[in-house]
Amino acid sequence: MNNFNNFHDILRNLMFNNTNYKNSLEDKSKVQEMLFKNITEDFDEEAWDKCRGNVEKLEDVSKQILHITEPQNVTTSDTFTLTEEILNLLKTKEDLSCYRDWISCFIGEVVKKVDHETWFYVAAAFNRKIKLEKSDFRQNEKIYITRIENILKDVQMTISEFELLMRMKMISNVEFHKSKTQTMKEAKEQLDSLSNELKDFKPPLKKLFNALEKYWSDV
Repeated sequence: MNNFNNFHDILRNLMFNNTNYKNSLEDKSKVQEMLFKNITEDFDEEAWDKCRGNVEKLEDVSKQILHITEPQNVTTSDTFTLTEEILNLLKTKEDLSCYRDWISCFIGEVVKKVDHETWFYVAAAFNRKIKLEKSDFRQNEKIYITRIENILKDVQMTISEFELLMRMKMISNVEFHKSKTQTMKEAKEQLDSLSNELKDFKPPLKKLFNALEKYWSDV
């Protein structure tokens, strides 16, 4: 994800460019207005040679204005693109802060179903695999991963989906924690508007809530 410092630098550059284009257009518009006035006077006075010269000047100024508006339109388009990117990032941050707590609740329920040694090795295995971008677990880790797999089968969740939840929690650890207390109903409803950047997390999140409902109803 891009960071807000980068966005600020880009925005500052766009604002600088836009100010330059705006000032140039104002200057050219004043010249254009003056030429229109002169041409009208020349026409009334039938000063045709002078009128022709002012028309040529007006044509040049009009071309200059066109050359200014073209890059200005690009700057405007880039500003809209930047705004959309910032809004998408804010939506992603909101989603991450929302679901971090629910992932922790689910992981807590899973941890209760295994011994401390198993979870110690499972957590270490996921951390290693994710942080080192490995494609698979080590052979000596798989015995512990299998124990978690068997637990997850009870709620129709795969180990790959569980890993996605672990990854999402890691991402959310660097974001601001959402302070608002949220009900499960509210969190499930928010899934419908999950940002595109997090769409792959939607299936395991749905299963997470189904699993929590099952775990908590068994108590």
